[in-house]
Formats: sequence, structure tokens, C-alpha cells
Amino acid sequence: MNSASSLLLLLSLLALRAGGVGAEGGIEEKTSTASTSCAASKKKILSFGGNGMIGSETLHRLIKTDEYDITLVSRGSWPFDAGERIAPHVKSVICDRKAGIDTCNDLLDEIQSTDEYYAVLDFSAYNPNWIKDAVEALVGRVRLYVYVSTDSVYEVTEMESYMKTGRRSAENDAVRPVDGAMRERLNHRDSYGHRKLQGEEVLAEQRGSNQNEGVAYVSLRFADIIGPRDNTDRFLTYYAWIKFHDLESVPSIAVPHNVVEGTSITYVGDAASSIIAAIDESNVGGWDEAYNIGCEDIFNVTSQIMTIGHLLGKHSLRPKKDDIDLYIYPSVTKGPIDIAKARDRIGFVPTPLDVVLFKTVAWYENMYLEHRRFRDDVLSELINILDEAYDYESDEERDDTIEALKAEVARYDEALHIR
Repeated sequence: MNSASSLLLLLSLLALRAGGVGAEGGIEEKTSTASTSCAASKKKILSFGGNGMIGSETLHRLIKTDEYDITLVSRGSWPFDAGERIAPHVKSVICDRKAGIDTCNDLLDEIQSTDEYYAVLDFSAYNPNWIKDAVEALVGRVRLYVYVSTDSVYEVTEMESYMKTGRRSAENDAVRPVDGAMRERLNHRDSYGHRKLQGEEVLAEQRGSNQNEGVAYVSLRFADIIGPRDNTDRFLTYYAWIKFHDLESVPSIAVPHNVVEGTSITYVGDAASSIIAAIDESNVGGWDEAYNIGCEDIFNVTSQIMTIGHLLGKHSLRPKKDDIDLYIYPSVTKGPIDIAKARDRIGFVPTPLDVVLFKTVAWYENMYLEHRRFRDDVLSELINILDEAYDYESDEERDDTIEALKAEVARYDEALHIR
């Protein structure tokens, strides 16, 4: 292992030993165990979801302030370290929103017993009916509804891509086509963006023409999220491929010929910061709006693969264009988003992309060193890459290739004294 990779591992270990691995530079402060106020005087938060990547980072930051009484609504899973980082500090209510919240008696009891929620944070809605159900149950009891949306909403509009116009997607571009046939085609092509935009439309419509009815809201349009605790495996695929690309059994790094090279990325820490900014008293004048949230820097897949390679000590890495069907980033085609409105209206300050990549890679390196299950996940991703890249002539050839890969990875781990 070369000196650059050794230095990164050393920094990562120092971060781990200094107080835990977090989204902010790999180091997080210890949560205070001293209560400065009783729960009755704290601001109440109702969080739909909050145990995943964005939600756990947001709730962790709120928990550390000791100012909030948080109820988390989910199906009960606790990915990564959410069982220790989040679960002991919140009231957990089990509810499957697919069945409708009218089937969730514990949730309805919780809502009825609350005079006002300081904020409702919706990390989990991808069906507009879920938002309708929530708003109907909460009207008159919530100060602000924060909806986690996506830059995929621009995929169901007629706006031309950044590659054609050189213009980033702005919030007022999220307008559906007038032509019904075109609208249907776009909705079919990106059903996720369609449903998320429907969610935004529900919130806007329930406010009425004068924006003084129903529930106040903020919709935050995140680009593809990167950072710690990503359970989509998107960054993990690149991390595994780049980390072990020089092994004999691993194919050369490739990106598809049709990959969109200019797009946006949102750092998970920035996503959390924007949510917390949105609920702050100082930003009340910015409510009932949608905001793009992401890095200012344009994310270029090919160049960022090389940047990650440098962080992992792979300085000669040069990805090639190929027909390989591993299309990981970006998930959209319209290009990067314009974050000027979020800067101006809610004081959003993005983390520079090079810092985002450094923090993210450092977290992944720490996870690889410290957690056997994570190393197993990396190996599984490598096997998936092999299956996509190689056209095996027989099951025996596949088995032999995988066994060779496992042996090479085992030798790598042994060299680092990883067990």
C-alpha cells in the first residue's frame, strides 16, 4: 500500500478513535447525556422516516442540541448504527404508510395528544396520497411540514438539458407540459420524479391560492445523495471497484458511453443542514417554497472517479467508456441544479465537492477497517461487478473467477492485519 493510502487510513483511524465516525469530517461530537430541560418544554418533532441516510443525520444533529422531543414513524428497521445513534433518543412508532395512517392507531393517538408539532419532517413519502393522509391528520397541529423531494422532478418537465443549454435547473422549471400525451410519456419514463412532484403539488394546493390555509411547508429538492450510511450501495459500488481495481480478477473501471457527465450531488450533511435551516425561526419568510439543495460544483462522473482514486492512492486510474450496464451516477438527465434561491432565502451554504468526497471516502475506509459485515458488502459488490463485466462460458468459470477474487482480497486484508 502506498504512502497516500496509508496517510488516509491513519487520518481515518484518528477520526474513529477521537470520538466516532460521523458525516462531518469523519468525526462527531459525543451526544450529551445531561438533560438541560424536561421533555415537556422541548419542541416536538414528528419524523416520517429518519432511520435512513438523510434522516438519521438530521435527527442526530437535532438530538445533540437537546432541544427537541422527537417521535419517529417507521416500519421499525435501524440501518447501520441508527439503533444506537437514533433509537434510544426518540419515541418510535411503528407504521406502514402503504396501508394508510388510519391503520396506525399508535400514530393517531400520538397526533391527537399533541397540541403542536414544531415541525413534521417527511423523509419517506414517495406517494402523494401519503402526504394527503398526513396533512389531513395534522392540520391545525403543525407549524411546518418539511418534505424531502428530489431533482428528479425536473425529469417530468419540458426543460432542455444542461448539456444543450448550459443552464442549470431552477425551482420554477418544475412545470409539467400542457400537452397531455407528452406529460404521460414523461411520467412513465420517470415515475419516481412524477410521484415526488405530485407530493409537492399536494402541499402547494392545500395551502390555497393565498397560501394561508392548511399546513405551511417547505419542499427540498436533493440531487443524488452521497456521504456516510448510504444504504443504496451506489457509492459503495464505486468505492469497491476503485479500491480493488488493480487486482488481476477485477475488470478495468468503466463508465457507460451515454453517461451524463455534468450533474449535481448533495452531501448528506448539507441535506441535514438545509432541513434544520428550513425549520428555524429566522427562515419563516422562506416557507411555502421549494428549494434546490446540492453542491455548487458540477459533478463529473469520470473526473470524480479519478478523484476518489487519488484519495485511495490509485493515482494512475483512468476510467474508460464502455457498454457496461453499471449506471450508478447520475440518476437524472437534465444536469446540475441551481442553488441560488436556497442560498438567498434560507442561508444554505454548500460543502465543496472535494471536501465531500474526502469525508465520504474516509468514512468508507474506516468502515472497511473496522466492520467485517461492511467488508462482506464490499466483496459482494465486487462480485456483482464481475458478473456484469464478464461473459462467463460456464458456472465453473464464474466460480473459479470469484474464488480468485476472494483470495486476492484476503491477501489485501492480511497485509493490513485485518481480521
